Amino acid sequence: MRNYLISIAVLLLTLLNLQDANAQVDLKSVEGVVTDTSGMGLKGASVRLVSQLDTMTTTTNENGFYTFSNVKGKNINLSFSMLGYQIINKSISTSFLINNIFVPKITLYPQNHPHS
Repeated sequence: MRNYLISIAVLLLTLLNLQDANAQVDLKSVEGVVTDTSGMGLKGASVRLVSQLDTMTTTTNENGFYTFSNVKGKNINLSFSMLGYQIINKSISTSFLINNIFVPKITLYPQNHPHS
């Protein structure tokens, strides 16, 4: 009976280690570009990524590009914002087969200000 319990414990530990190894392999990168309505990249736009396992923020570079590395979650929500522009939200459903996600170009539109 004791050997049986030890065998089960070893099997459970092995399965847990395999699950941890799979989690490390499933890390993804998410990248894309943010532009204004003329198609020019927006420098300094805020990009926020949220999933069931991640919360990350970054800003776009001088050409409007952004990158997130080591993303663990599968269903990804992105929020794009910049002062003077409307906020854009985008949801991405990922596959365990895809580790490099290229988000289609995001265009930010100027914020409409009502005249007083």
